[in-house]
Amino acid sequence: MRRAALLAMILLTFPGAAPAGDVVETAGVIHVHSDWSSGIHPVSRLAARCRDLGLSFLVLSDHDFVRVEYGVRPLEKWIKRTEERKSVIRDGAARWLAEVEAAGRENPGVTAIPGVQASPFYWWSGRPWSGLAVHDLRKEILVAGMDRPGDYEDLPRLHGRLSPRFFGRLWPRSALVAGVFVLGIALFLRGGRAWRAGGAVAVFSLLFLVHGHPFSSLPWDAYHGPQGQAPYQAFLDAAAEKGALTFWAHPESIYDQSSRDGGPVEMRTNPYPDALVETAGFTGFAAVYGDTAHAHEPGREWDQALMQVVDGVRARPPFAIAEADYHGNRANESLDGFQTVIPGRVAGRAGLLRALSDGRMYAVRKTGAWRLCLAGFSVSGEGGAAGMGQTLVTGGGVAVSGEVTATDRGAYPVEVTVVRNGRARMKEKGVTPFAFSLSDPPEPGRAYYRVLVQGPGGNRVVGNPVFVEGRVP
Repeated sequence: MRRAALLAMILLTFPGAAPAGDVVETAGVIHVHSDWSSGIHPVSRLAARCRDLGLSFLVLSDHDFVRVEYGVRPLEKWIKRTEERKSVIRDGAARWLAEVEAAGRENPGVTAIPGVQASPFYWWSGRPWSGLAVHDLRKEILVAGMDRPGDYEDLPRLHGRLSPRFFGRLWPRSALVAGVFVLGIALFLRGGRAWRAGGAVAVFSLLFLVHGHPFSSLPWDAYHGPQGQAPYQAFLDAAAEKGALTFWAHPESIYDQSSRDGGPVEMRTNPYPDALVETAGFTGFAAVYGDTAHAHEPGREWDQALMQVVDGVRARPPFAIAEADYHGNRANESLDGFQTVIPGRVAGRAGLLRALSDGRMYAVRKTGAWRLCLAGFSVSGEGGAAGMGQTLVTGGGVAVSGEVTATDRGAYPVEVTVVRNGRARMKEKGVTPFAFSLSDPPEPGRAYYRVLVQGPGGNRVVGNPVFVEGRVP
């Protein structure tokens, strides 16, 4: 009786869904590299492969701009060594967008969404003669959904194109240098003994004015150490203004803590899960990917950010995605190993982007021929029912329920954890198809519930939160 009631609720909450084993979902992959950057396959082949695997959407994440510069101060913009690799901006954002669009047309049933992997900022330590290290080059953000070449080119990053975005911060310094230039010109025109000094002052001040003009792409440079989250927040804000979705990529990855891919220069990027708490306005983060990942565990950085929403400090909740980071050049690399899944049928780029923006999805890791499904996860009460990414307003108690199934209808052991406001509210073990539920009494204020599922062989699911607004008289 309990199982029948649960399945009835699933069908009512998600009209496109079907019983366990036949659940209708829209699955896709986010963060895939093509041969435009560090991948080896053209976009059309990636889209065709998604079609063959039964995936409905593909979010490209080619590198937007890959350039590292080290210059001799104080003229580091003029006297410098530059290393650059192929990227969307270097090789033509317009052509890249056209190729992504064509790949979608050539593969009906697969929506190809343009996106980039951006490294907005890095900083140097050491000296050329004693060992250089470049920091935070792999502290990266995924940007998705922009359709105009200029939108990608205008994002604030080191070595980006000129922009008036930071004019308000930089004009006082430039005004001072401009004043020195005018003084030099005056001394030069006056003649006499000061004309040579005036000419030199004018030339050097003009050089410094052009070097550090107020239309810089960033008000920070790579030679003054870490700048906190400010360069990244500026990047996130600019992307949001353009209507883009933004996700923090591999925030806990340890494979780039120290390497020498850049030759004699050491590359250091420490894990940065703190960015989930210290930045705002981004769409979400990679909770499931092929490296270290703990930020989604109860009480960790994701919950800390979600509690900021509960406490009214943060306006937008960050949502979890699965990050494929697919290049096609690694042994046993699977395109569908890390999927982001939207319950129900969602078609078209606009609908998919809206679902991802609203958090109506869950992240899943698939390690074999099947994967786990999170069916009908919802919170219900007097005000109705709400699913992932939604808010339930109720004046009474709430019931949390859902079901874990497997795509091959197999029976697999799973452990389900329901997290409420950063703490594990329920933990149960069962075998798929496994229905779970719990009830909570009425409580005033705001809360959220989310689900974690651990299966055999590394298979797992991270569900996005359902918020509850308690209205208790």
